[in-house]
Amino acid sequence: MIEETYDLYQLITNITQYAQFNEKSKHLRLDQQNHKNIIRQLKIVNSLEFAIENNDFQIAIQPIIDNKTDAVHSVEALARWDLKSVGSIAPGEFIPLIEKLGYASTFGWIIVDKCCDFLLFSKYQNINVNISVSFLKSSNFVTNLLKRTQKRELDPSQLTLEITESIFLDDDALVKNRLLELSSLGFKLSLDDFGSGFSSIMGLFNLPFDQIKIDKSFTKEINTTPHLSSLIRFLAKTSKKMNVELVAEGVECEGQLCKLKTYGVSHVQGYFLGRPTLDY
Repeated sequence: MIEETYDLYQLITNITQYAQFNEKSKHLRLDQQNHKNIIRQLKIVNSLEFAIENNDFQIAIQPIIDNKTDAVHSVEALARWDLKSVGSIAPGEFIPLIEKLGYASTFGWIIVDKCCDFLLFSKYQNINVNISVSFLKSSNFVTNLLKRTQKRELDPSQLTLEITESIFLDDDALVKNRLLELSSLGFKLSLDDFGSGFSSIMGLFNLPFDQIKIDKSFTKEINTTPHLSSLIRFLAKTSKKMNVELVAEGVECEGQLCKLKTYGVSHVQGYFLGRPTLDY
């Protein structure tokens, strides 16, 4: 049980703030563990503005491997944040809070700038950057992105913008027009988490994607779900006809890698091939 000396008013305030960021949690049993979770999240929320103002985020990189040559084709940038009072915080925990607090654009440019700077000194000349739909739709997104590459004398094709499947839930013409404009300027576009629930094969033909990333759930089940082989072969064949790279995410063992090669998947990514690292 929570100690009786704990200030009741502060406890109620904490619970109320927690509820604002957890709309799905209609009911909350206030045991010791949930209390710790509440305190943890509030520490994160209350530290985000300072972290963004002080550029406290880092990017880890994970290689994307060409299945034909077994060489590194490019790297993906993955946001990282260490908060002293909490420790290392997973992107899946702090990025939704950033979106909810309205910092998506500011945070997005922090990561984009780090990726562009990375290309200036790295042996790798191509990097995948995760772009949220709200960031993509932000004011002057295309102009500001182009300015950043021009300032550093980077070719737009060195940046691959990863956008999740949820883009298909947004019928806003602005999104489609932004993607078409980015493609015309030479930026590469990647559809991330394909197969997780929102997109369709037809949707791929209507947007100028250069790369499709198969959701890691496909790779995880590849050895236990027979019908996946036919589906992945179809995706590999279709993407090849479309001149689109097909990347299988979440590769964690040699057996998965061998099957993906057999199925014709052009690129792979996962812990078996290289974990995200800050050491570059």
